[in-house]
Amino acid sequence: MKKWLFTFLVLGIIFFLSYTIVSHGFSDIEKIAVQKHNIDGKEIGKEKIIEDKSTIKKVTRILNRANHKRNTKYEMAYHSDYEVTIFYKDKSKDVLGVWKKSGPYTQFFRQSNSDWYKIKNDNRRKELIKILN
Repeated sequence: MKKWLFTFLVLGIIFFLSYTIVSHGFSDIEKIAVQKHNIDGKEIGKEKIIEDKSTIKKVTRILNRANHKRNTKYEMAYHSDYEVTIFYKDKSKDVLGVWKKSGPYTQFFRQSNSDWYKIKNDNRRKELIKILN
């Protein structure tokens, strides 16, 4: 019985540490501002503010599960579809350029540290775009 308890405890610790390491630093989000852009980079419509806790939790989960490349710079053929500003509880912020369709991916670029993220999972992509619209 003690072996099972010990095994379960060790697996729990490994799972927690791996989740913490895999997380891309999107946590403690207070609100999200979304601005749509056309292909030339001009703003379309009014800025959308997201403050609903369950929606912020969904966005956080999606962003933290995206494939991540550090210190990478791509040249995109057109301007991002969305500019997403994430406001954290510690009063800092991140600005993300989001391309809703880039091949089989939804991609976003974190401007503060030149990191690229790709979401290939169709359900996550659709859920994120639905929230941003």
